[in-house]
Amino acid sequence: MVDQTKMKAGNGRTTQSTLKNTRTAARNVAHLLHDAVTLAELQFRLFVLDCQQLREKLSMSLIAIGIGLVLALSCVPVALAGIVLVFRDIAGLSRLASVWITFGLTAVIGAVCIGCGVWWLRHASNSFESSRVEWTQNIERLKEMLRRSSHPTQSQPEIEEPFSSERRYH
Repeated sequence: MVDQTKMKAGNGRTTQSTLKNTRTAARNVAHLLHDAVTLAELQFRLFVLDCQQLREKLSMSLIAIGIGLVLALSCVPVALAGIVLVFRDIAGLSRLASVWITFGLTAVIGAVCIGCGVWWLRHASNSFESSRVEWTQNIERLKEMLRRSSHPTQSQPEIEEPFSSERRYH
């Protein structure tokens, strides 16, 4: 009985190494969560900046569309009546010709304002571009961090068994 080998429980692992691995895993998860929260905070800040830029881009086009709609639909009755009288008195046109010329000019000016507003809106289509790009990059970074943490690299190379079933010596 003197030459018996002492056996350790748990395949040779000690309680100390298990506790150390648990702490390391908890620390890695804490770092990953900290990085994820930081990325979310930065993503939200970028979204707020994009909203501010969108407001600046849209304000000019919405003002132009509003002015165009007011001119095209209401035709500013008092001013138009004054233009009609000017055409009649100075140009010597009939009342009917003066009214139609004034209506045509107002409709053209309104259509130009609406066209400019729509053109500006179409060119502001890259709204939230920086947020979209950052969001995509952040998601890819998180995926990579999760992939790395779920498949850790092995610190020791695998030792081949000398007499495995794949190697047969004759």
